Amino acid sequence: MEAKALRGRHLGTGSSVAVILFVVALVQLAGASAAGAQFLCPTPAGAGQGVDIAVGTVVVAVVGEDGPPGGFAGMTANMSGGQGQVGSVFFDICFDGNALDIAEAPEAQAPCTADGKCPGDQVCQGNMCIANVVTACQLDSRLTADHELVATSPIIPENPPNPRRLRLAVVDATRNATSCDSDEDCGEDEICPFERCVRTCADDEDCPSGTRCHDIEEESICSPINIIDDGALVRCTFDILETAPLGDTPLDFALLEVADDSIPIAQALPSEGQGGFIGIKPCGPDVPCPTGEVCVNGICKVPTITPTPTPTFTGGTSTPTPTITPTTPPVTSTPTPTQTPSWTGGPTNTPTDTPTEGTATPTGSATPTTTGARAGGDHDGCHCEIVGTERSNPLNSFLVLLAPLLILWGRRRRY
Repeated sequence: MEAKALRGRHLGTGSSVAVILFVVALVQLAGASAAGAQFLCPTPAGAGQGVDIAVGTVVVAVVGEDGPPGGFAGMTANMSGGQGQVGSVFFDICFDGNALDIAEAPEAQAPCTADGKCPGDQVCQGNMCIANVVTACQLDSRLTADHELVATSPIIPENPPNPRRLRLAVVDATRNATSCDSDEDCGEDEICPFERCVRTCADDEDCPSGTRCHDIEEESICSPINIIDDGALVRCTFDILETAPLGDTPLDFALLEVADDSIPIAQALPSEGQGGFIGIKPCGPDVPCPTGEVCVNGICKVPTITPTPTPTFTGGTSTPTPTITPTTPPVTSTPTPTQTPSWTGGPTNTPTDTPTEGTATPTGSATPTTTGARAGGDHDGCHCEIVGTERSNPLNSFLVLLAPLLILWGRRRRY
């Protein structure tokens, strides 16, 4: 089939085909439920199950696991009945906030508009649209090559604070789509019908794997949207509160929209949501606690750590020094008794104020010399000389003593 009728024509103005089709499907859904009743969470009363499912209906069912208070439990969403036509899946799961919680974090999505409004359930904070992004959900590995998961925790004004809401959307990633302004921007056998280059086709065999050939007016083109096959879609992990009551807590559908891969406007497919539940059971051998927690009276708790004394380190080493009472080592030698010290080889403690009389030493000379213990020393200003003789001669001694006597006798006679 020749590609003529749609060449150069733009059937849409959005920058992303997946976003265009996804938003269109939501608009159709909103129009079908003008009262907005489908956006309200039901009262948690039990696991809702679909009945009388018609042929050709796409079924999305959630299956929960068992977990203990203070622990966690998983939930898996599965799809069946798609028959190779599903291009996107969008649904809300409501849960009891008094029993379950789920990890989330605020994340800026885009700048706020001039009037401060944001799309969907986002709020404008600091000139940015903020969404509560859920971090505890992951897309099934079989879909990660061509699809992406959008997981949020929206706040619906009309909805009461509890039950809480988990919103999940699986959409095409359009990673291989090339934007364009005209057919000249695209490759061979491609046209630019809605600002994305798409391939012309005669049947499904001309299209990339996972896509289909669609007739649009007088043209047939390959859908840029990858098909979501039946099977597991998403897995999430719920935290179970320590105060959660034992028993089954429901996971109910509040909203479900399944769209096909029609272009440029996706068409809603008949769908049915089947709720499930998470079984809350006391912890034990069959329901273990998370790693790092202990089971106390059926509830998983983080153990209380008792602080240990800090060891004392000495010398800059890491060897702890134990605190002990020092003991005196045994004496290996005989102790020396305490005695009054005696001086040897030095001056004695005998007072030296009284001069010691010297000893006359013969010198063999006519001029007598004297020696003393401190000859010429200063003894309180007294300079004393002791005269000695060479030999002991009685006459000499007498003459020495006679001279002063004669002087004294002469003086006495004069008076």
